[in-house]
Amino acid sequence: MSNNTKYIFLSPHLDDAIFSCGDYISKLTSEGEIVLVITIFSGYPLSQQLQPSAKQFHKLCNIRLKKGRKKIG
Repeated sequence: MSNNTKYIFLSPHLDDAIFSCGDYISKLTSEGEIVLVITIFSGYPLSQQLQPSAKQFHKLCNIRLKKGRKKIG
């Protein structure tokens, strides 16, 4: 964490900060503010045990997360 970090967002899951505060995080970063998002609960899915539809869902979620991260910087 940088000493210049003024804004810390605690995200229970990987997508919570994006969905609940995404616009505000985007505004802050576009104004040059340093933002830190801390995800509390995340892990690696046991992809070998997932059904094909669940694997596809995870793939789409990861794509959306990457796009969201690019938007907010």
